[in-house]
Amino acid sequence: MNILFAHPKPARISYKHMTALSKIKGLNIYLICGKLSSDVLDDDIKKICKDYAAVLPLTKVPFLYKTYKKTIKEYVKKWDIDIVQTYSEPDDVAVATVESKLDIPIVFCNRDNVTAYTKELLATRIVPRKIAYSKILGYIPREILYKYIFYLEKKAHEKSDARMYISPGMLEYSSKKHDVNGNNLVYTDWALDDEVPKKQKTKISKGKDEIHIGFSGAMVINDNYRNHLPFLNKLASGKIHVHMHIVTHDKESKEACRRAVKKNKNLHLYDDLLPALEFIEHLSSYDWGIIPFEAEFTYVDTLLTNKIYDYISAGVPTITSEVKTLKKYLKENKLGFVYKDLDDLKKKLKKNKPSDYKVNPEKYLMSKNIDKIVDFYKKIIKEYKQG
Repeated sequence: MNILFAHPKPARISYKHMTALSKIKGLNIYLICGKLSSDVLDDDIKKICKDYAAVLPLTKVPFLYKTYKKTIKEYVKKWDIDIVQTYSEPDDVAVATVESKLDIPIVFCNRDNVTAYTKELLATRIVPRKIAYSKILGYIPREILYKYIFYLEKKAHEKSDARMYISPGMLEYSSKKHDVNGNNLVYTDWALDDEVPKKQKTKISKGKDEIHIGFSGAMVINDNYRNHLPFLNKLASGKIHVHMHIVTHDKESKEACRRAVKKNKNLHLYDDLLPALEFIEHLSSYDWGIIPFEAEFTYVDTLLTNKIYDYISAGVPTITSEVKTLKKYLKENKLGFVYKDLDDLKKKLKKNKPSDYKVNPEKYLMSKNIDKIVDFYKKIIKEYKQG
């Protein structure tokens, strides 16, 4: 089976899918993409793909995605592809793929519902923040952008032959927003076998009352959804240490974190990108991992974010704010606890112990679940051929 992955900016989830599938005999992995990011490097792709081409640059002009169509058809033919998998955010490559009228099935992997963001936050992508949040000046850009994003999201969902969702919350949200009856698979962002340390590092906590909490993720201080710095700064007090392993795409966010660390001895910053296994080993030396969502709850309520699998891979329990899908997942799997606010979190940190939770990475490996995707592909291809 020849499988084509298509996304302008491959992320961790697509890399995990391709890596796990590439190890199965009889499957050949191909990729068309734009410029590779720091999340997925050229050498990584060469190891798992039979071939790949950086031919899908990110576009910022509406409907420019239509220029992708010729390229997609060309590579489907060149590599004799049996099935294509596209990804959301942005949804334009997925829409270009369904508009290409290929003679093979298309699977759309929904890793984010962009329409779940507030219209104000979406508008900051095209106009200054003050305008985006202005009731009068921001109205037109908010409505225009939302309608365009809704159009792309709807078409990607409804015109693809099948859909994958990385959380039950995303399937629930999409089912209310779009017509997604039929072939749907919920497949969470499992841990890669090669990224689970064979042995955890020694805990760095000194004494029974000292607590070290790890944070893994993006930090954007001008974004309500990703500005975790104020909360983490307040949390890091007394005997609570917070270690921030961050990804930033702007100097302002990085400098804000550096200033905060200079003023708070319990706040620690690691902004150098490490190989995945080395990064997970660092996390294993902490007592807890934290997911501190405080804004954009319509959106984050749907998430089963990749961060939780970083913490699971490290063998540490997770702390999360009260967001719907994560809260349910933690409780069902006994992987950590949920807090209401900062005061509640500090109280629970005194009562709860990491040893109360048995986090076994072996239960959450991609390799133990990858057959679900393979069986899904086979089912879709068979149904497509039968008409």
